[in-house]
Amino acid sequence: MLGCIHRFVVVIFNQMKKVFLVAILVIVAFVIYLSLGSEVTKNVDNYIYELPFKKGASHRIVQGYGGLFSHKNKAALDFYMPEGTEIYAAREGTLYAYKDDSDEGGPFSKYERKANYIIISIAMEALVATGIYEKMVY
Repeated sequence: MLGCIHRFVVVIFNQMKKVFLVAILVIVAFVIYLSLGSEVTKNVDNYIYELPFKKGASHRIVQGYGGLFSHKNKAALDFYMPEGTEIYAAREGTLYAYKDDSDEGGPFSKYERKANYIIISIAMEALVATGIYEKMVY
């Protein structure tokens, strides 16, 4: 009986060592990823931008600064807004470029050049881009 208990304890101990080793490897990999990961651009100004929708409305942020999807190294926010929601300028400026003729989009790189967008040139010679992944509403 003691031999059976001893074998059981040894098996459990060996399994625990494997789980512990995997956990340590995952933690180390995560720390390395964070240290090598996305650094949001250092060229961020101190201007306080308006939200790109009607005052008093609220919309969920679906990707933030340095996001892992399309914001790596970018200070940008993506909001979920139902189709047809009016979009407002976040800052005064001059229309630099826009694209509003696409009905295609998605999470893969093949859609990167198909997204609708608005780019505003602001006084400090920087560009503020607003990407819209659904049809724009004027």
